[in-house]
Amino acid sequence: MRIIPALSLLLGLVSAALAQHFQPSDSPEVTVPVTSPAGMNSFFAANGNDSNPCTQAAPCQTLPKAQSLSYQPGATINFNGGDNFTGCWALTPTNVSGGGSASNPIVVQSYGTGVATWTSNCTGDFFPLLDIAGVNGITVQNLRLVGGNPAANIGILIEGPGDTIAVQNTEITGFAGPDGQASSEIMVLGAGARLSSGCGALNHVTIMNNVLHGATPTSHDRNGVYGYGCDRNITNVVYSNNHVYNMGGIAPTNGALSPNGIAFTSVAGGLAEHNLVHNIGANNATCGGPTGIIAYESDSITIRFNEAYNVMPVNFTAGCDWVGFDLDGGVTNSIVEYNYGHNNGGACLLNFPNAGPNIFRYNVCENNDLVTGSRGQIAINPSLVQVYGNTIYAPPGSNGSGEPPACIFLGYNGSFATGSFIENNLCDFHRTSQFNISAGISIGNSDASAVTAKNNLYSSNVNYWQFNATVTTTLAATQAAGKEQGSIEADPLLAAPGTGATCGNAVLTTGPQPCPSAYRLQHGSPALGAGISVNNDGGRDYYGNATTLHNIGADQGAH
Repeated sequence: MRIIPALSLLLGLVSAALAQHFQPSDSPEVTVPVTSPAGMNSFFAANGNDSNPCTQAAPCQTLPKAQSLSYQPGATINFNGGDNFTGCWALTPTNVSGGGSASNPIVVQSYGTGVATWTSNCTGDFFPLLDIAGVNGITVQNLRLVGGNPAANIGILIEGPGDTIAVQNTEITGFAGPDGQASSEIMVLGAGARLSSGCGALNHVTIMNNVLHGATPTSHDRNGVYGYGCDRNITNVVYSNNHVYNMGGIAPTNGALSPNGIAFTSVAGGLAEHNLVHNIGANNATCGGPTGIIAYESDSITIRFNEAYNVMPVNFTAGCDWVGFDLDGGVTNSIVEYNYGHNNGGACLLNFPNAGPNIFRYNVCENNDLVTGSRGQIAINPSLVQVYGNTIYAPPGSNGSGEPPACIFLGYNGSFATGSFIENNLCDFHRTSQFNISAGISIGNSDASAVTAKNNLYSSNVNYWQFNATVTTTLAATQAAGKEQGSIEADPLLAAPGTGATCGNAVLTTGPQPCPSAYRLQHGSPALGAGISVNNDGGRDYYGNATTLHNIGADQGAH
């Protein structure tokens, strides 16, 4: 998957933007800031007047006026709920006193009754409705941002250098700039694009409890949260409890800029949890994306407790991806755990070739790989990778191809590192090729000789295993060839396979995920106690049970 080989293209776009960023047509109308008294709180309302002192009793009126003021750390910038404000503006060292304070943030928010709406009238690459560039300590909350101009690219652009930037409880919609330009509801850059320059580190970026969306599944909005940096210079990032949907993208589109729900790039230390991501990539018809949640060229990323579904094209011609959860190229020391991926065009879980070590554990996957031929519900490409405790279900049906579909596919190009293993996975897998072949584990042209496979459970119809040149058609023959020791073939006695449906808002909570209950084990399941102990396994399963019983699959509870 190559979404963010976007990186080289985007860096070129940044250079073009930087070459123009001092031109008046490319930046908000900026006057010499009027310094406010220390700690002053500013107020704006549709019935205000820009000649007013911007107090709550006598508010100002417009975003250009907001741009003209200078703000002290700890100040609030308040917009009257229910009112609409049109324009675009920026918070930079020019109008943020001393560049701001990470310990005393400036808060931008609605006041009064309801939520204030900002509508963009800005166009151009890297031209956001709100640019937060080169400052510390900014919180944006309780607002609605709309890309009113059809060519509006970005809702909120966060440019380094900066520390402690938060966007929360805000709806952002309708940012869908032209093909070939960067576009996102929120974009996080460890590099300057417009009002900053060069590489600028970002630290403590929090994006939580937001609704980021297009109007319909085929809207041209391309990313919920996107971005990139310089050599992993974006640190301590949290993307949580966001609802991201209807990122349809543009057709035909440049594959490197194809749609995604949430993307980490150049991040060291990132967490994505309790996000609901769906209806991504409807208009895309090329390789290079889309994904629900992806990490690229990043380290120490944890993706957990999320749901991703309908990452799916409307008209599939050729291509790849449409993946639920992806650790893409250059990702190290990262974990994908406790997620639910279903009804996606490509794999539920994808590991693109990278150094690792990476872990995929205790995820639930239902009915994925519907259109792209990823060849696996879980697709793992060569690296140092551990895959264990996952529950995978695919209903009966043919993929229409001679290539055997697999529960777990061990990818393309290169060799897996010693220490890679596939253990305790439950594959209730019924999809077949046109020749009635269902693979438990298969490979492309990778070398999987170093991969250990143990104590997995396969439904009894599975009739194909391949780790290298040798193909076996029974589990017994596979075990005789030295793989799948301790594995079994049986009906796993899942509660209601195929009926997991959508968990929806249940995912946007902070506790263990009870949904989908369809993948709990029933009393008497052969998966109970049939697993193997895995060191440092996180201590809990998908449903919040301790992992001491060593069941096979994502449910480690007693039944």
